[in-house]
Amino acid sequence: MKIRLLIPLLLGIALVLLTVPVHAQSPTPSPTTQPVPTGEVTGFIINRSPGGNIPESLSVMLHILDQNYNQLGMLHAQSQPDGSFLFEDAPLSPGTFYAGIADYQGATYYSQPVPYGGETSPNIELPIYESTDDLSQVRVDEMHVLFNFAQDGLEVSEIYLLSNLGDRTVTGTLTLDDGQPATVEFPLPAGADYVFFKPDSSDRFVKLADGFADKAPLVPGENSSQFMVSYLLPYNSQMSYSYTAPLVIGNIDFLLPAEEGMILNGPNLVGPEITTLQENSIYQVYSYKGLSASQTVSFDFLGKPNIETGNGTDRSITKPAVPTFNWAIGIGGGVFGLAMIAVGVWKWRRTRDDDIDGGSDNESDKSRLNEVVIKIAQLDEALERNEIDAGEHQQRRVSLRQQAKAILDEKEADF
Repeated sequence: MKIRLLIPLLLGIALVLLTVPVHAQSPTPSPTTQPVPTGEVTGFIINRSPGGNIPESLSVMLHILDQNYNQLGMLHAQSQPDGSFLFEDAPLSPGTFYAGIADYQGATYYSQPVPYGGETSPNIELPIYESTDDLSQVRVDEMHVLFNFAQDGLEVSEIYLLSNLGDRTVTGTLTLDDGQPATVEFPLPAGADYVFFKPDSSDRFVKLADGFADKAPLVPGENSSQFMVSYLLPYNSQMSYSYTAPLVIGNIDFLLPAEEGMILNGPNLVGPEITTLQENSIYQVYSYKGLSASQTVSFDFLGKPNIETGNGTDRSITKPAVPTFNWAIGIGGGVFGLAMIAVGVWKWRRTRDDDIDGGSDNESDKSRLNEVVIKIAQLDEALERNEIDAGEHQQRRVSLRQQAKAILDEKEADF
């Protein structure tokens, strides 16, 4: 795989104490440091659910962060019946940020980080919400599905961006076999193996017979939950993919490496369009818009991957080599930031939408590339039917791939 997985550690970075060795004959003097001024950090809890009450008391943690959101320390306090809380003797230095965290009805809530400017003491607003088991306000705003072929099978990575458009945190909508509550159930294809999740919390995701469940409460807000599931499917010469939406889905993007010389074919599937993502990896992007809950999208893979035609390098694996996504820690929202792959697709879509009225050149490039990709797929099918020999197939396929690369190079030069 071209992209390597890099997932930062999440909240709760351990503080490491550095010790200085002392020699008996010549002690090393401790460095002189200026004491950090201390003061008060105040805040208040606000219940943003209509009719919601302020709890009598909640445990509140104060996370002290530097300008890069690295954790410098942590303090604890209890809120008062009016929702106020106070941290005494908190270190105060300009450029430091302060964020409050509290648990309420099984969900964790985060404040926005508040900076200290050197004058006014930081004051934190910590929102909480009442809970509900009503899923009607939950939707998948964006879903990105990446396909990569390896000797062991088809690697699939699905990225979900969920929103809760209501004013209550959704939790406990279903009960698992062991009695634990869960929030949303998602499907997996038959035969999915080596299933992995990011974030890889051992408590959050539960594998089921034909899918998995997410136990994390879904707080109100856009893109308030973001995660990735990856798995391996057995490869066969007539691959297909089918997905039934568990919720309303605004848009699904299917990404296939352009170098494979394959295309996706299915009803109401729009594309392909070409985009360049991380490490200059070039993908065909197909889109499907506006799925209702329980609606199914399905398509076939036409052509043959490079691993089967002998045009690719050895990409055998023992488990899915998941594409890299640089997930950012969103302290303020308490959730993961967008995967870089999702950001890349979003930027691509914005560019595409902005140019839709004047995109004759883009349409021309797209048409030319589609013709070449279709020719490659037809060539592979001709080899399978023994209509051409392997030598002719190899020669013509290399020529077509060079044509596709030239079109892609022209398109990249325009950006």
